[in-house]
Amino acid sequence: ALTHMIAKYRLAIERSRELNRQVHSSEGNVRVICRASHGPNAGSIANIRGNEMVSILDSKIGSKDFRFDVVHGPSATQKEVFEELRRTLMLSVEGSNVSVLGFGPSGTGKTHT
Repeated sequence: ALTHMIAKYRLAIERSRELNRQVHSSEGNVRVICRASHGPNAGSIANIRGNEMVSILDSKIGSKDFRFDVVHGPSATQKEVFEELRRTLMLSVEGSNVSVLGFGPSGTGKTHT
């Protein structure tokens, strides 16, 4: 009975991994997630529009829209940002090659995130 339960457990784990790979694949191999914060640059203003769009109003170049797969605003918690990356990180634990890149000015919380 124990051998049967172990076999069922291993099958369930493999099925979970396969579903995780399928979900990740359906989202696309490259995803761009933005975590907007209150920046120190007084010359530009960021306006988060929905879950996928950020508009930047800059005194020098005017307004420019940027689209992302997901946008987290300044009030987003570490948990919310992590949940967005959980499946990708699980793929790495399961042996897949993944990359996560944090980009932004010094002192804005990339390492903390």
